[in-house]
Amino acid sequence: MHKFTKISIYTLLSLSVIFILQNLHNVPVSFLFWTADLPVATLIGVMLVVGFIIGFLISRGRRMLFKEH
Repeated sequence: MHKFTKISIYTLLSLSVIFILQNLHNVPVSFLFWTADLPVATLIGVMLVVGFIIGFLISRGRRMLFKEH
């Protein structure tokens, strides 16, 4: 990886951790038929991981698409 990419990743990860740690209070969460009180930090962390997974899958799919041509 390039130095700029590493610095960007570490910066975004650090900012995400700071944001998560500043939001520890519970909030009600409803999804379809499920309702629970979760800490905002947990909710943000889960959404961050889901976002990383989606980004990884999209970039992997694009690489596979370009390899076929």
